[in-house]
Amino acid sequence: VPYSAVLDVVKQYGEKLAGKLIVDNTNPIKSDFTGFLTPEDSFGAQEIAKVAPANATIVKVFNTQNAQVLAAGPIGGHPL
Repeated sequence: VPYSAVLDVVKQYGEKLAGKLIVDNTNPIKSDFTGFLTPEDSFGAQEIAKVAPANATIVKVFNTQNAQVLAAGPIGGHPL
């Protein structure tokens, strides 16, 4: 799910996510790469946590790797 849609998806599933682990692998970057989609004093996982059930756990992953790097596969024989 792209970040631009993730908040709506979390809201849609609402309480079905209670007690669940939500893995955030999004990067909230504008499509033209001119900035972020999150407020200046926040980040993607924090915004997800605001709309998720209080007892859901949010974990941010892969934020330093863009899709092209992950799609390229192993580097130097080592999986990413």
